[in-house]
Amino acid sequence: MRWPGFLRDEFGRLDVLVNNAAIHYDTWQRAASADLDVVREAAETNVYGPWRLAMTLLPLLRASAHPRIVNVSSEAGSLASMGGPGGRPVADGAAGIVWAATLPDDGPTGGFFRDSRAVPW
Repeated sequence: MRWPGFLRDEFGRLDVLVNNAAIHYDTWQRAASADLDVVREAAETNVYGPWRLAMTLLPLLRASAHPRIVNVSSEAGSLASMGGPGGRPVADGAAGIVWAATLPDDGPTGGFFRDSRAVPW
């Protein structure tokens, strides 16, 4: 892929990658009768898309002194809450992303957080 080279030449590094991809809030589906094309499309976007992007941008992230990857999710995918009414005010959601992107190097990692606190997922 050519564009990471372009980004490296233009910017030299990437400090923060925010992955916020989602498709198909498919609550109409059931495991026994699911349309596997819809499931595959959701997995390609929601799982493999952010993973591929992170792998592609790793050289730029590694050039940063304090790289961060922030993967954004709604609670719709949470096994703890199993979805529910969606949506938060944009400012609240953005505040959580900025918090995660600016954590110190010894801050929490690899978890799920809301309003700067760990939440079950």
